[in-house]
Amino acid sequence: MRAAMAAPHEEDGPGIGGATGALLRDRAGLEQRVRTLADRFAAALEAAVRGGPGAGTVAEWDDGPEPPAWPRIRTLLGQLVSGGGSDEDCGRRLEQLRAVCARLERGAETLVELRAKLGEATRESAEDMHSIAAAVEELSAAVGEIGRNTSLSAEVAHRCVGETQQSRSEADRLGEAAGRIASIVETIRKIADQTTLLALNATIEAARAGAAGRSFAVVAGEVKALAQQTASATEDIDRRIAQMKEAVAKVAGSIETVMDTAREADQAAGAIAAAVEQQSAVIDEIAERLQRASDATRRIDEAVTRSAEDTTGAAHLEGVANCLRENARQLATFLERGRAA
Repeated sequence: MRAAMAAPHEEDGPGIGGATGALLRDRAGLEQRVRTLADRFAAALEAAVRGGPGAGTVAEWDDGPEPPAWPRIRTLLGQLVSGGGSDEDCGRRLEQLRAVCARLERGAETLVELRAKLGEATRESAEDMHSIAAAVEELSAAVGEIGRNTSLSAEVAHRCVGETQQSRSEADRLGEAAGRIASIVETIRKIADQTTLLALNATIEAARAGAAGRSFAVVAGEVKALAQQTASATEDIDRRIAQMKEAVAKVAGSIETVMDTAREADQAAGAIAAAVEQQSAVIDEIAERLQRASDATRRIDEAVTRSAEDTTGAAHLEGVANCLRENARQLATFLERGRAA
């Protein structure tokens, strides 16, 4: 667009091509000023035809800030209104004015084409932004769900660690109780051994006493048998206590393994929760930047729409130039008739 507008026509005068954008950006003021100039130029032509005083100079018609190409247009209009120069000069000036306006219209057409392309690209970009935003929103929801599940897993793992620690404490107490039972059984076994020795001594003494000690010998035999049964029972209890201690040791080892696993799960859940929180922050930042990009795209689309409306100023200039040309021809015809008369 800049390349098309930067090369002015040979008859446009300096700065005309580069001024197209400036003129189009000042559409509101430009349109009003062009209409005012057209109306007053027509009034000047009518006054000239009727022999009246005219409508003043073009320089008096416009007092607003001037775009770069406006002095060129105003000068041409002033020369046409003043009627100075030959008919050929008048025609040449009209052609120059028309060339300026045509140049502006070509620039406007280029702007319209570029606006259409930019508008299409902006709409596609907006659609892509919406798709990406929807994907980010879904990702954010998924990450949030993962975060909630991870927090729940971390809580379960933490409870598991506490419960396994309690189970380990119970297993340790069970082992201690088994040890105390074993100590009591050992005491009973020693008593049984002593009872056996006493029964043996009583049997020996009953044998020495002869017939008088027979009843005592029977009692000593029964005591010896009970002591032997007690010793046998204590041995069985010892075996069972040993088995129980072995089982308690295995349970304690298993509980320790479970505790280690639960601790690792707790640590892993904490690490995952931290990572999820970080990812959530990143996703929130991405969503915020996407929103900013979407807002920027919307503003670009609005600006493009406004530029499309602004390009109508060049078309108004072309129409005004054609109107001026027709009025000038009428003036030239009138002057020619005056000279012939």
